[in-house]
Amino acid sequence: PETGLWANLWQAPALEVTKRPRSPAAALAQVAQSIGVAPPAGRADVILRHELTHRRIEARVWAMRWQGRKKPGRGTFMSPGEIADLPLSALHRRILTWEAGM
Repeated sequence: PETGLWANLWQAPALEVTKRPRSPAAALAQVAQSIGVAPPAGRADVILRHELTHRRIEARVWAMRWQGRKKPGRGTFMSPGEIADLPLSALHRRILTWEAGM
């Protein structure tokens, strides 16, 4: 993102909130819509907790796969090897390397 906590760093598709969403499913639907994919059903595959000096972050992570040739509406899609060299926050590195099975 250009502004905010992780300005100028790469990140997984995310929804940054200042108050708890009405449900994890509502937050997931908002993120999925923002990148142009259908939200997966079910509970998060993993919940990662991350603490900074001034806030606690809970990241609910769903692995999403899409099929076919049409890519989702937004984003840059990379292999696990390409992710390794990106400037990422520690939390987003955990998210992306967990999803990639690294």
